[in-house]
Amino acid sequence: MQYGNVIMEQHQPAPSFLVQLLHSVPHINITLHRVNDTFNPNSTVYIELMDAI
Repeated sequence: MQYGNVIMEQHQPAPSFLVQLLHSVPHINITLHRVNDTFNPNSTVYIELMDAI
């Protein structure tokens, strides 16, 4: 972030052990099939879920 002529660094804490562990586990759906773990807001599956909420 820059404020005037001063550049300020934003500190982001390191992810916890639990977060790292859960992100390393393969992603599966309700039928226990492996699914793509990348976030894609244009995915038809994601759009269908958002419409249901």
